Amino acid sequence: MKPRPHHYGFAYDVLPRTLLTAQVGRTWMSLLSGPAAPLLLRRVWDDLGETLAPEDRLPSDGFAAIVQPMTNDLALVVVTLPPTTIELEAHFVAIVAEQEGWSPLRYLTLESGVDVLTGEPATYIAALRRDGGRHAFGEGPEPDEAAFAAVVCGHLGLTVDPDRPPVRYE
Repeated sequence: MKPRPHHYGFAYDVLPRTLLTAQVGRTWMSLLSGPAAPLLLRRVWDDLGETLAPEDRLPSDGFAAIVQPMTNDLALVVVTLPPTTIELEAHFVAIVAEQEGWSPLRYLTLESGVDVLTGEPATYIAALRRDGGRHAFGEGPEPDEAAFAAVVCGHLGLTVDPDRPPVRYE
């Protein structure tokens, strides 16, 4: 089955295209790093839904954002998306940004998939680039926010700031 246009369009087109654009990306990151995050995400999701056929629209349930300060003046924001049901839909999105000015640097997804050898459900990590390209990192963890954040940190060589705990916004 093909991924649903609402879910796929949000995670792989609207959100990365906007976040990876210089000025708009900084504005959005400043909002995603605070209590307005779920409201912004639901609003953008609903706006995208208005451009789709009624049968392709999905409810905006399940959004959350976790902001984890890193060392080197970086922050990791993990966005929880509405539940996935089809292969290639994203469970989570991770955005790495500079804390000063909130300039987004990296955009990664944890997407649902199927292990080609076993046919069992699996997850995969991919990074989307500013030019629209994609880099696959390979198999990912179970769909868990903390596990995804840990794998992203490992892949990108990020270190959690032990003096600043993560903050979750729902």
